[in-house]
Amino acid sequence: MGSRRWRFIVLYLLVGVAAFFVFGREASIPPHIEPLETLPRVTKDWSVIAENTFSDNVLRVLAPTDYLSRVYNGKDGEIASLYIGYHDGSFGSGPVHSPRLCLPGTGWNEIASEPRTISLPSGNLPVIYSIFQKEKERLLILYWFRTAGSDTNNHYIFKMNELLFSLLYQRKDSAIVRVEVPISGDEVEAFEVATSFIAEFNPLIVGLLPEAPR
Repeated sequence: MGSRRWRFIVLYLLVGVAAFFVFGREASIPPHIEPLETLPRVTKDWSVIAENTFSDNVLRVLAPTDYLSRVYNGKDGEIASLYIGYHDGSFGSGPVHSPRLCLPGTGWNEIASEPRTISLPSGNLPVIYSIFQKEKERLLILYWFRTAGSDTNNHYIFKMNELLFSLLYQRKDSAIVRVEVPISGDEVEAFEVATSFIAEFNPLIVGLLPEAPR
């Protein structure tokens, strides 16, 4: 009987949280950000070779406030794709979508996934390390969530941060950053390329997204 009552309590709490996010969106204060397209197209080691524009159907599903989808070429011929999806939490802005939910619909299947922390000159960054496969092609994806200036590789902590910042600061802004590198040799080589790309671009990305609450 006790466990059944606790299940109802948890259910009511979840319903309450959901109601708060639905009906409390109007009270949120969307922070101003610089357009994501202002992210440099050319840096010391990387330059853009393709820029993707999503169709209206895709945008209706993702519902970002702003997004960026580019393919960069490294000075030694490396390829890295970058996606940033920013959601300010206002009406019309949808939730962040994880690659494990989106990519299977395009034929990619996740075959490995684990949390990792990568060491950058700017500090440690928690990421989700995942491998996707489509027929004979393999893809390394490193991605992480950012909420009001806080990075995490844990989806549950990400959701808790959304709730916490909403309650304390009337902030519901969130983002996902995703870096993809084709695996042509071994996974270690692809990981090194992805890490090198992130080391160069993450400070620039952080500069465009909202800062931590004050």
